[in-house]
Amino acid sequence: MSALMAPVMMALRASLQQPWTALLKLVGFVIGFVGCILILAFVNYESHYDAWLSQGDRIARVIQIRDVKTGQRSVSPPYPFADAARTDIPGVVATARMQPLRIMLQQGQARFNEVALFVDPAFLQVFDVTIDAGASNPLENPYSAVLSRRAAFKYFGRTDVVGSRLLLGGKQEVTVTAVMPNWRADSHLSPDVLLPLESFFQMAKENGNVDRERITGWDNCQCYPTYLLFDRADRFAAADAALRDTLVRHQGEDYAARLPLFLQHVTDAYLDSNKYRTYLDHAKKGDRVQLLVFLAIAFVLLLISGVNFANLSVAEATRRAKEVGMRRILGATRTDVNGQLIGEALAFATVALVLSFGVAALLISPFASFVARPIAVDTILAPMVIGQVVLAAVLATAVAGSVPALLLSRAEPVALLRESATSDGRLLSGGRLRQIMVMLQILVSTALIVGSLAIYSQIAYVRHLPRGFVMDDKLVVNGEGSHDAFGEISAQLAALPTVTRVSIANALPTTQTPSPQQLLRQGAAPTDARGVVINDIDFGFFSALGVRSVAGRLFDPNFGSDSYRVPDKADEEREVNVVVNQAAAAELGFASPDLALDQVVRAADKNQAALAMRIVGVVENIRYGSPKEAVQPMVYRARVDWNVNRHEPRFFLVSSTDPGNPQLQENVRQLWIRLVPGFVSDATPMTTRLTGQLRGEQQQFRMVLMFTGAALLISVLGVLGLAAFVMRRRAKELAVRRVVGASPLQIAQLVSMQQMRHILVAVVLSLPLSYWMILRWLQNFDLRVPVSWSWFAGGALLSLCCAFLLLLAFTARVAAASPVRYLKDS
Repeated sequence: MSALMAPVMMALRASLQQPWTALLKLVGFVIGFVGCILILAFVNYESHYDAWLSQGDRIARVIQIRDVKTGQRSVSPPYPFADAARTDIPGVVATARMQPLRIMLQQGQARFNEVALFVDPAFLQVFDVTIDAGASNPLENPYSAVLSRRAAFKYFGRTDVVGSRLLLGGKQEVTVTAVMPNWRADSHLSPDVLLPLESFFQMAKENGNVDRERITGWDNCQCYPTYLLFDRADRFAAADAALRDTLVRHQGEDYAARLPLFLQHVTDAYLDSNKYRTYLDHAKKGDRVQLLVFLAIAFVLLLISGVNFANLSVAEATRRAKEVGMRRILGATRTDVNGQLIGEALAFATVALVLSFGVAALLISPFASFVARPIAVDTILAPMVIGQVVLAAVLATAVAGSVPALLLSRAEPVALLRESATSDGRLLSGGRLRQIMVMLQILVSTALIVGSLAIYSQIAYVRHLPRGFVMDDKLVVNGEGSHDAFGEISAQLAALPTVTRVSIANALPTTQTPSPQQLLRQGAAPTDARGVVINDIDFGFFSALGVRSVAGRLFDPNFGSDSYRVPDKADEEREVNVVVNQAAAAELGFASPDLALDQVVRAADKNQAALAMRIVGVVENIRYGSPKEAVQPMVYRARVDWNVNRHEPRFFLVSSTDPGNPQLQENVRQLWIRLVPGFVSDATPMTTRLTGQLRGEQQQFRMVLMFTGAALLISVLGVLGLAAFVMRRRAKELAVRRVVGASPLQIAQLVSMQQMRHILVAVVLSLPLSYWMILRWLQNFDLRVPVSWSWFAGGALLSLCCAFLLLLAFTARVAAASPVRYLKDS
């Protein structure tokens, strides 16, 4: 016990002898450790989505490659695949398909626009859902419903609601057959209302006269995210070959080669969602690259705090030279000295670590609000987080503590005693090592500052750069349920105050786009099929968005072939005119927009009823999705029969002189209640939806900025330690300068400018590192801001100014002291 307490007592005595140095070391460690704790808590929370599922190691999500050439991927395989998987893939014990749908649920006079999941009954088995109350197989019958406790309380004000009824879509009653626990927040799914998938098919037939076979075949465009439950976790490796064999058995070699499948662990679904088209607007999406950035920042904070500790310890090493020299004369070995000094550092870090967890506990609530995650105190006190933080802190401290230990232990005892007598610190100056440590702090801090400026510039660039259309005056209105009344709705929307025009489309910028379809140029081989999104619009769509033609013409109602209607078998020989964007023209193999004109394309799937499409125009690219995503190849059709295929998404594009007016949004909501009683619509300014697309990048910028400030603060402490060391080592020289007439400011300028040479070198070295980091980060975006010299100049200037002003202020204050004291001490 005494051996363990000895380093603690020695560290305490050293701290009492040099309280200000001890405080600077303690503050540096606490800042670094607190930042590391918060970052690791966030990273652990993000990286363990769905890990709580009892069968999570045996659940896989099915991914389908919709375009082999581009690698475009979707989480939605064809409907029949789930049935085939249960019989054809070894180890599959259950499958669960789902179909998310935003629909109105009504209880009494209260209406709620809910994202319900229509699922196979086996969903409860695959995800091992516990039933709190109700039937053991609650999704067996159509128009039954399973509510979470949260949803039950929202609709009924209580949780004992089994047997109660809700009105679905304003038409059909559903009976609550069970209540389940609330789905945990750390899951890529957030189901509050589960309905049988059979109900979806019945609704599709009743509302749109849609043939069930059309939306449940192998070649349909309807999306059914599918999950497989295996009997053992080790079945995954052998499943890939079985996936291909299943496709070949049911659809042939060509289909298997054109639309291959692979599996993804459910625990990877959250962090990898940005790689795939999920068709789950409500599904949560993480970013693995963002976590790597934050882990790098945590490492940087530990590195800088350790360097700060080593730098300050070296600065005070000369004060302990006599003590260490006497111990060596009395028989202590170099190992003993190293063990003592490293032990003192670990004891010091232990105190800082305990304080850091306390500070982190106080900051966890505002931090959770800052990152919009339900991170609580128990998250930072989780064994995994504590273990990671302690291990990282011990390694950082051991390395940092070894620097002064090696400097003191390597010297001979007599030299140490002479060092304490001369007080100039030349033997223990650390030379290049001390300079390198300070330069490392400045280098990393400058790189973080430059990186923060780059992230801010990227967000501003994406927000303000033209996306191929006019968006500032646009309002996006969800048109679900509007099929029968779309004409009246359009007229009444146009009549609202401040509204100038109304258009309609299957997809609008900032909304989810339809699933890509495989299209072929006339005369091309089936293997040349390319995935292209088909977006049905009205005749006023392009003019409403201000989209220009780059070749050919836009749609004109005076041309009969411009009007598109959903075809039947009798229409298969008819052509329809279409307009494509530049990306689609290039994707389909046309060397220029002009060469695409008057060319014919058609669906690659022969079983799919679709008209041949003749290209009459090419328009500028419009960016619909996130700036990280490439512009999607898109074919536009001028739709006229909006009252059919009611399961398809519809959006109204409303141009307004005041799109952010809450009263306008409320007017739209009331209009829907009057005209579409089964649905509740929402109206959102397009600029607000764009902000939502950038939410992840904005959060990343705020966190990087916050922890860059922490790193800069620790670096400031390191500069203070550097100044203290220099002033102590050169105390006699500077005192003589004072006696012969130099002013404190002149002395401060002399010392500061000499040290600024090393800081300037560090800043210069940080610039190529910053450049490399920025290029790697920008690779995640399809829409990238041009690299600007102003980021590097701004980061370098800020670092240099901070370091110089701090050095000048500190050295001037010390130089102002009476020179007699320094001469007397020497």
